[in-house]
Amino acid sequence: MNLRLSSVTKRLGGFLLGPVDLALEGGEYVAVVGPNGAGKTTLLYLISGFMQPDAGDIYMGGRRVNGSPPEERRAAFVFSEPVLFPNMSVAENLEFAARGNPGRLHDVRRALGIDRLEGRRAWELSTGQARRVEMARALLSEPSFLLMDEPYSAIDPSDRGAVAAYMKGYASATGTAVLLTTHHMEDTERADRVLSMAGGRLEAPRQRL
Repeated sequence: MNLRLSSVTKRLGGFLLGPVDLALEGGEYVAVVGPNGAGKTTLLYLISGFMQPDAGDIYMGGRRVNGSPPEERRAAFVFSEPVLFPNMSVAENLEFAARGNPGRLHDVRRALGIDRLEGRRAWELSTGQARRVEMARALLSEPSFLLMDEPYSAIDPSDRGAVAAYMKGYASATGTAVLLTTHHMEDTERADRVLSMAGGRLEAPRQRL
């Protein structure tokens, strides 16, 4: 399914996001790169429904979703700080997300390198491990849209490439529209498009060198 933002704005105190115009097709893997404070997380919050725009429209699959809560948007969010159920083990966190499709659990666990963490609780994980568990949980919910805020920042550099390659392949194979934010250019290497954000404005695509 496709995603479209038309002249979306949001004011937070003295900060103004937008107007933002953006379109993603199903299966696209798009990165937004910019410094801290550029508005990248606010953009994801608006798309996911955790915030509502002051003006403009957001369309998901051709349906205007302004005012719709997050649970009605078929979007999974990977937060910059992992958010797991602390009273559940890794296996229970994943099983909760995979209720509709338990058969995919094994493949996702192995691909993201978390198959040996199943008995641990959230507080027993490193930040990088928790991030990969959260990414797996997001995929197992079978979203139409996957929004990721600095998803690779805490993952060990030796694993980053493989995890990013898997996420890119997942988008292509399932038709999921993926939008990720980062302030590290190396995290954009597999992106179909790379956009830049500064001062609340989404700018023209960066040209690859």
